[in-house]
Amino acid sequence: MRHETVNILRRMADQAIRAVLAAASLFAASCTKDGSGYGPEDEGNFINFYLKGTATKALIDNTDDLIALKQDIVVTDESANPAFSNTAVHHFQNNIWRSDKTWTAGKTYSLFAYIASDKPVEGGSVVHVEDSGRKVTVIQPTGFLDGPDFWADYLLSYRVSANGSDKPLVQMEFERVTAAVELYMTKGPNMYDVIVDEATFSNIATFARMTLYEHGVLNANDADPVTGMKNKWTVDIDGTNRYPYSYKLSQDLHLSPYDGTKDRFDESYRIMRFLTVPQTVMSGSSPMQLTVKYRIKEREEDQYREGTSVFDLAQYSPDEWMIGHKIKYYVNIDSSTELTGVIDEWKQVDFIEGVLLPK
Repeated sequence: MRHETVNILRRMADQAIRAVLAAASLFAASCTKDGSGYGPEDEGNFINFYLKGTATKALIDNTDDLIALKQDIVVTDESANPAFSNTAVHHFQNNIWRSDKTWTAGKTYSLFAYIASDKPVEGGSVVHVEDSGRKVTVIQPTGFLDGPDFWADYLLSYRVSANGSDKPLVQMEFERVTAAVELYMTKGPNMYDVIVDEATFSNIATFARMTLYEHGVLNANDADPVTGMKNKWTVDIDGTNRYPYSYKLSQDLHLSPYDGTKDRFDESYRIMRFLTVPQTVMSGSSPMQLTVKYRIKEREEDQYREGTSVFDLAQYSPDEWMIGHKIKYYVNIDSSTELTGVIDEWKQVDFIEGVLLPK
């Protein structure tokens, strides 16, 4: 029953993709009239790419942002007489990235691609992209910046095969090499009011050199990564320079009560979030800590009392900020202050099906 449902969904997706390609062909026909150089013989023969899952510029939760940004994918073909060699492919329309290459009948292609976030005026960057994207250096900001555009993100696809005779729409599936950290806070039932003044994650490594040592492939039957064949990386952290990420609020932030009607990781409870290079949560002489400064009133007539809570993150799960995962911390301020940490993977969702959501 499950397989039948999956097959129905795939047929629906295929129909949607064909509709997209039909629109693309009509657009291509109009392009031949404006001096683009493409003739009628090329109609429907261009190598087009459709992207699946997690392909966003930075820590942006939904995939619509990639469409808005229209970032290039950089494609490499590992087959004989390759069609692509670290070649930028531009967004075309309707979630399709279209190259200026055409299919060769009978040729088997072995394709993969990467996406590197743009270099912002300030903040993080992706540098030293080598070996067709299989070596990369990711640098995050040296301080917390509130907003998605400051954080460096990098994605590498699995390898996928294609036959030129079939002229397929090549579906790429990407994985992030970054992790995301999010902080959620609420007040407990014994507090009349809680105001957060500052939240600081200390001793964060911001610089990593990463090298792919196992490149995953897609199973042609179900477009899922073959078991045991995920993209796997070595990560060389520069731990000599570690920085605090401190969010100092410019205006009073009164925490919402947690009453169980919403998930504790509901967006309305989120205080801060950022991307980071993958790293372990240190302990020892320079532990990674979360420090929260706040003011509390237990009753309406009380004066505010200042409070500070310091959490040694090595004492809490998880002990690693993992590639391609969101690490979510939840703090509830009540008569005592508690910290909880969980790990979520980014879901991989087709553009045609909807937006990218955490599990």
